[in-house]
Amino acid sequence: MDAKKADNDKENDKEDEEDNDKENDKEDDKKVICPYQEILDLYHTTCQSYPKIRNLSKSRKQTIKSRYIEYKKDINIFKELFDKAENSSFLKGCNVRNWSANFDWMLKSSNMIKILEGNYKNKEENNGNTGQDNAKYSKVDFAKNRARETEREIDDSGLI
Repeated sequence: MDAKKADNDKENDKEDEEDNDKENDKEDDKKVICPYQEILDLYHTTCQSYPKIRNLSKSRKQTIKSRYIEYKKDINIFKELFDKAENSSFLKGCNVRNWSANFDWMLKSSNMIKILEGNYKNKEENNGNTGQDNAKYSKVDFAKNRARETEREIDDSGLI
């Protein structure tokens, strides 16, 4: 019986330590000074193809700070993120839905990791074009494919 009580006491002590660690982490996070303006300036200088940020709301600040802490307070991770986003044709709207990413979407935790891991990197074309060239070709290909789809829809409708 005493052995079980000792085990329970040890388990409770571990849980208390974990709770204290979490509380300390929260307190430490509140003390972190986040370079919001530096990150915003990085975005504006790097992501020329994306909409400019007009307002740094409280919600945006919270998101920026969360990612800053999540990535070990490394400002260079934001430079890498914005470089990869700027070089991605897909994120800039060369996709079937003509959808484009934006600042808030990039900083969402699940999206940020995918960008950093290269999931949205341009696929190299067989003719050896660079990513910049691929963006031009992708827009043309997108337009051609959309035109073909529209022609098929018109043919299928039987209106013409």
